[in-house]
Amino acid sequence: MSKEKRKPLKQKKVKRVVKQKAYFTEESDEQIVKELTERIKNARNYMFSRLSGVNSYLALQDVRAIRNEWRKNKELVKQFKLPARFWIITLEDVVSNLKSLWSITCNKIKQAAKENDHLTEDEKRYIRYVCSVPLLFGSILTRKRFVRPKAIEKLTIREKYVHNLICRYTRRYRGKTPYSYSKTFQLDADMYEYVQENGVVYLRMSTHIKNNRITLKCSDQNMYKKNIRVTMDDHIFTLAHAVDSKQKQIWTKENTVGVDKGYKTMLVSSSGNAYGENLNTLLSKETERLNGINKKRNQYYAMVRNLEEKGDFAKAEVIRNNNLGKKKYNKNKRKHEETSKSMINHELNRFIANEKPSTVAIEHLTFVSWHHKMPKHIKRKLSRWLKGYIDERLTFKCHLHGIQYEYVNPAYTSQECHVCGCLGERTTQEKFICATCGTYNADENAAKVVKKRLGDKEITLYTPYKKVKEILQNREQRVTSPI
Repeated sequence: MSKEKRKPLKQKKVKRVVKQKAYFTEESDEQIVKELTERIKNARNYMFSRLSGVNSYLALQDVRAIRNEWRKNKELVKQFKLPARFWIITLEDVVSNLKSLWSITCNKIKQAAKENDHLTEDEKRYIRYVCSVPLLFGSILTRKRFVRPKAIEKLTIREKYVHNLICRYTRRYRGKTPYSYSKTFQLDADMYEYVQENGVVYLRMSTHIKNNRITLKCSDQNMYKKNIRVTMDDHIFTLAHAVDSKQKQIWTKENTVGVDKGYKTMLVSSSGNAYGENLNTLLSKETERLNGINKKRNQYYAMVRNLEEKGDFAKAEVIRNNNLGKKKYNKNKRKHEETSKSMINHELNRFIANEKPSTVAIEHLTFVSWHHKMPKHIKRKLSRWLKGYIDERLTFKCHLHGIQYEYVNPAYTSQECHVCGCLGERTTQEKFICATCGTYNADENAAKVVKKRLGDKEITLYTPYKKVKEILQNREQRVTSPI
């Protein structure tokens, strides 16, 4: 990836999701919607099972061809028990999800190939190229021959070995067949309409019953025209609308800022400012609360299992209904999640307003390894760390404000000194000690190292962590060895 200075993003509009709440106006409509969501869920899961295999990969590139083929197969679509509009928009959603999953798989394959020392540079380049071209990648997965394009025609590779390696990597990274449990579905612009009566906005939407539209009461006065995603949870509908927002540029000069993401403090910038210092307290408190509740509930689950094994299903059902309900549990859990997300967005807005960055350097923290031995309470807390949501909102706000962002290699950022580049010691969560330069705040030092990595030509985003350590040790020897 090129590290040279680039011009700021010139994006006039940014896509974002606006959520709207809605409620039933008639109790009789609830059963209709439950039946509709169940049919759509079953159709979606059938589509996932039908199209997620390697033999369907090439077909995913043309959703219209799949749609037209299924339309001709009356027996196939009859089992969905849905009007054509519903199963077609569900099919488009499933194909979009599967293509995203395949894209993630290809990125993992490219990264694994880059870190594979047994491959030559030509072979790594070959894998990067074929994983970026669906026709070639699909041909390899289905063991079909193809003519190499000019870009990779002259590369010297062990073709059989490389193709088998790609297939092995695919099996490793593709994951399980997706399965949906959620009560969610999509509506296109012709499947619903907004009406306003006596100052109240209502949404009238189509169902699986012919010439039948149910009416929902909206919580606000907003009305939209594009496709919407509808989610029903505890009699409450969440309507997710994709809208365009105008980009707002608040930075006035070139200003590169590095950020260190952490559990204790959400973000620390390279200028030394901390954002979201109380987030860990909020998350830890909820983690321990849920742990206590789940321990008590596990006793009831064990009682239910024992009663069912003995054949006393009536008593087991009484315990399940009276002691293992989910309404209050889910309500409190959602309330905490919304509070946490509100705090994250507030702190990110404060970060943008205070720092006014033109470029943000971000650690590429894609996973937390569970293979290392850690205490259970640490694993519980890390499992509730909203780093994915923080990353998503940070990049969105960068788009919204015309800010360039770039991911950097996170290896040893917390152990490298930002001044001399030597490996130091992080004695506590707050303190970093470099034998050459002295003591610094650990998070601020890491943020400055992240910023420094933007211009580092030796340590790129895909440099293996072992190679990163080797580079840092070599630099340390040059600094500490006498001339």
